[in-house]
Amino acid sequence: RGHASPVSGDAPRRPPSPRPCLARNLSSQRRRVRVRHVLAFTSSVRMALPGPHHPDMRGLASGQRWGVRGTCAPHTFVKQSLPLIETTLGVRERNWYRPNIAVILADHQDRVLLARRSGSDNWQFPQGGVASGESPEDALYRELMEEVGLAKHSVKILGSTARWLKYRVPERYRRPAKHTSFVGQKQKWYLLRFLGDSSEIRLDREESPEFDCWRWVSYWYPVRCIVDFKRRVYAAALLELAPCLSSH
Repeated sequence: RGHASPVSGDAPRRPPSPRPCLARNLSSQRRRVRVRHVLAFTSSVRMALPGPHHPDMRGLASGQRWGVRGTCAPHTFVKQSLPLIETTLGVRERNWYRPNIAVILADHQDRVLLARRSGSDNWQFPQGGVASGESPEDALYRELMEEVGLAKHSVKILGSTARWLKYRVPERYRRPAKHTSFVGQKQKWYLLRFLGDSSEIRLDREESPEFDCWRWVSYWYPVRCIVDFKRRVYAAALLELAPCLSSH
């Protein structure tokens, strides 16, 4: 009594297999853990970076400070930050991010070198790709000589990021290339102390210089002026390496 009998001619329904339910539960648990890690990461970065009244951040809307157009809702920031967050959480590296190094060169006043790309109004830190079979540190010194004309003895490494930081390049900025499927860069960041004189910095070492001018700026200023799609990576790298600068 209380149980409906099967309709005549219909086979009785089998109870659902426990395996799909178990798989769904495990998948749901993993998603919840992942979301908690993501929210904790974004919250820590937000709290540690300079606020809207900092001189380097003044005049930027909340969304612009994080590379998001308009108002920066938490879910929007998390969604657009996934490449960077996946690296921070140790998710398996993907092969469509080109290995790259980025250089934060600081002088004795803790100002950092920012350079303007030739033929454009975009300012950035020196950076460059890591060749096959080349170590990140070797690529660092090679790019340093090629882009700003400085030799190894002119700098001292103060620190580097623990992990590769990734960002996607919008399609309109990607260079057409054959036999490649790269959608962005994964970068190892280095903080260097400049030991020489500013007169040693040269941008004309190569036939086609990467930059046409440079200047010293305050430590957090690059977060403000960098192109939108790189802003979160710049913020994370500067945040991680700031203690290395203050301790030397």
